[in-house]
Amino acid sequence: MIEEPFSPGLVRPTQATNGIDWSAAPQLGGYVATAERDSLKSPAITSLITDKDDPLYAVWQYGLGRAAAFTSDAKPRWAAGWMNWPGFGVFWAQAFRDTLRRESGSGLTPRVEITAGRGHVSVEATAPDGQFKNNLQLRTHIVGPDLSATDITLDQTAAGRYEGDFAATARGAYLVSVSEVDGQTTTTSGAVNSYSPEFNIASRDVDLLTRISEMTGGVMIERDAASLDLFKQPASKTIPHEIWETLMLAALILLPIDIGVRRVLVTREQLAHARALVESKLRRGARSDMDSAGVISMDRLKGARSRVVLSDLAADEIEPASVTSAPQSPDQASKTLAPPEPAEDDRPLQSIAGRAKEAARVSLQ
Repeated sequence: MIEEPFSPGLVRPTQATNGIDWSAAPQLGGYVATAERDSLKSPAITSLITDKDDPLYAVWQYGLGRAAAFTSDAKPRWAAGWMNWPGFGVFWAQAFRDTLRRESGSGLTPRVEITAGRGHVSVEATAPDGQFKNNLQLRTHIVGPDLSATDITLDQTAAGRYEGDFAATARGAYLVSVSEVDGQTTTTSGAVNSYSPEFNIASRDVDLLTRISEMTGGVMIERDAASLDLFKQPASKTIPHEIWETLMLAALILLPIDIGVRRVLVTREQLAHARALVESKLRRGARSDMDSAGVISMDRLKGARSRVVLSDLAADEIEPASVTSAPQSPDQASKTLAPPEPAEDDRPLQSIAGRAKEAARVSLQ
């Protein structure tokens, strides 16, 4: 790949380069370096070259067709200057036209048939005035499915009629080109050797068509005019289902929604207010759950403290049974002073349960 500006040079005019002023052609930005092959049966015709004498545009005959090669570019990468040049469109239009299949105007009408491994070529030759052309030397070039080429000469068998045979044992398409030996007129045709015998149905098989029609549910068309209704369709088997209940239910559901959408106008402020209201209710519910959980915890704590106080009071009420007092003399008993009576506020509670309730009340305060 050579990317450097160069000016194309014309070395041999062809159909693609005719009528163009190549001395005014803009430069191209690069090209792909190539060389002509010497092994081609039909040598290529190099029409345009680069500044290094490399082929830029060349054409050659390949089989029954025509090939062309342009080693530069038709896009802005290398041909940016060419795209605004008037000769750009002319060149490419003529190049495409040069490689297209040519219609013959010589009056040669070929026909090719293949039967039982043999190919038959027949050509009708007529002049522009409608008269038969006789004593022509016609050469036929045949290309088989494996791209093998064969040349045969056609013999005149009738006025303006030329025929010839060739071997066609291979399966596939055969391309036939007929041309005059001493002229430039050429015409092409072809035929196909079918891959399987069932593709070659020589005549109609009524029994076979009847069996196919019976197996596939078809109808045999008779020859009488009354049965030639090709567009008549058999009655279709359908089972109707009532859907009015479903449609009525859908209408009842969608009608209020449609009215609401059309009549009720909801602003963004209202949507924001509704959202704030929902969030506040959610937060309030969460807070109430937390408060109830705290009350339950406090109740459990107070119950535990009450149980501790009750156990302490019960221990104080129990007097040791093993402790006894020593006997005293009358004098000592008389000298012993009786204990003073307790005040009204200092009197013990009547029972352990009362003392427990009082202790619980004090702790709660």
